[in-house]
Formats: sequence, structure tokens, C-alpha cells
Amino acid sequence: MAHRLAGSSLFLLDRKKLWMSAGADWLRLGDRWVDTYRLRTIKVTTGVGTYHLELTDSAGNKLDTQVYYLQKNRALWDLVYNGILHSITYNHADVNRRAVNHLHLQAVIRNPPTGR
Repeated sequence: MAHRLAGSSLFLLDRKKLWMSAGADWLRLGDRWVDTYRLRTIKVTTGVGTYHLELTDSAGNKLDTQVYYLQKNRALWDLVYNGILHSITYNHADVNRRAVNHLHLQAVIRNPPTGR
């Protein structure tokens, strides 16, 4: 995986003992990763008392985790959020309404989706 490491951020998810890391254009959780600048779908769902972020990139790579775990590390979240904004603006990624509301994406979504 030849990805840029500039501006990367790394931390351990205590609950699952999985490493989460992000670089300029990628997010990795354990052995799964997505290209955050080439996202095809961005979806927020609800779990038991928490929100989950589900990301799928243009190559079909999928990753999902609790939003809280990403936002726990500000530098990591900034990298992921920038990729999300880029994917919406330039790649016209599909975004569900819950993602628009929970991730405060109203400024980049001109016509918010009506479904979940």
C-alpha cells in the first residue's frame, strides 16, 4: 500500500485492541482501509447509544466504526473529515441524511437527501 504518511495520525482502539491510523488520503482500522479522498458512500447509522460511520471508497473498500472513536483523536478526525468533504465536493459521494446532520455537512450538501 503506497500511501502518503505525511500528516498521519495513529491510536489504539482499547475496546477491540485494533490500531486505527489515518494519512493524508486514507483511513485504516486493523486490516481494513479506505481511500478517504475517493469515497463513494458516506453513511451514519445508529447503534446502541452511539453513531457508526460507514465508508465505502471507489475501489469497493469498506470500513465502519463508531464516530466517537474517530473524533477522540482530533488530528486523525481532521484528516478523515477533510477526505469526506473532498469526496462530497469533487466525487459527488452519496451521503445519507443522518450523516449530513450528525457530521454537520449542510454547507457542502446543497440538496440534503430525504432518506435515512
